[in-house]
Amino acid sequence: MAQAILNKIGQGRFQAFSAAVDPAEAIEPIALDLLRAADLPIDDVGPKHFRTLPPPGRLIWTSCSL
Repeated sequence: MAQAILNKIGQGRFQAFSAAVDPAEAIEPIALDLLRAADLPIDDVGPKHFRTLPPPGRLIWTSCSL
């Protein structure tokens, strides 16, 4: 969700990505519902492994463990 929010508010000034060391099989349906309800793009959301991301230029990294 953070990826979609940041990409929308960034308006092309930067590109946000979201990935994990051990990504889930699929995105939670409720997360997709919330993104749609907030009129946020969902075309590039979904579980991804961090190694699939493009090489960073400038990078801001945050982490969360639940």
